Amino acid sequence: ERLSRGERALLAGCHRGGAEGPFRTAAPPAWLLCQWPEEPQGFRDFAMGCPPRCRALHGTPRPTLHLQPLGFTDTGCERSRAFVAAVRGYAEAFLPGFTVRLNEPLDVAESRSPCRRDARTGHWQIHADGLLHYLKGLRAPGRSCLLGLTLADLYAGNSADFVFEKCLPAEGVAVCSLARLDPDFDKRLREARLDPARSGDRAWFAGLSLPATPGGDFLLHSCKAVVHVACHLLGMAHCRWLACVMQGVRSAAMARARPPHLCPVCLHKLHHAAAFRLAPRYR
Repeated sequence: ERLSRGERALLAGCHRGGAEGPFRTAAPPAWLLCQWPEEPQGFRDFAMGCPPRCRALHGTPRPTLHLQPLGFTDTGCERSRAFVAAVRGYAEAFLPGFTVRLNEPLDVAESRSPCRRDARTGHWQIHADGLLHYLKGLRAPGRSCLLGLTLADLYAGNSADFVFEKCLPAEGVAVCSLARLDPDFDKRLREARLDPARSGDRAWFAGLSLPATPGGDFLLHSCKAVVHVACHLLGMAHCRWLACVMQGVRSAAMARARPPHLCPVCLHKLHHAAAFRLAPRYR
């Protein structure tokens, strides 16, 4: 109802399929959908069914997304400052109608979250729920949400596996790990295990740092991960419709293959939440 005639025509054309224009509209493969058995979320489901905390972020005045770096040990270095600033800029461009602020970095160990050694590699992981509990105490009041951004590897519950992110939309907090998006993740793990100074959990997390060249593909995939989680904070579920940045992933390879854009269905949801014009956003 808030779309212009031209915008409605664009989205209708995208739904008809094809690979031209700003969208790649191929549907996700069946094997991927089987790994995410949740019910597909249509536009009406999103507009009417997301938690009140999410709906409070929709519309005006401009809500605020706070990005909270956790565990960036080289924060005094220009490389790290430039990286997180680029992620902030990407998120603000992706989420028109939202103010994206970058908080001062914090030591991930200060969260006092439970941690464990990964059964396969022996490296330290930190509990996502513990970080979420910590972030709830940091979230600003009002129409805002807080997204923790960490280089630590995450796990959730009693699962032996890792997770890329965990989100509590009803609480306005989420955490996103960039660790496995590093193409040299396995190599850096091997080097760290050989360093006796990093044998303990606090020493391990204190030694986390960005890749030697944090731009390029690593920056792009990190930006995709951050906006994926930010959209969860707005009440958007994983996408089961078309090729979309909101598709769920189970591996670093799947995360890298995920497209950077929203499909027309999810773009309609974001438009409902932020009330922006499509053409200026894509410029």
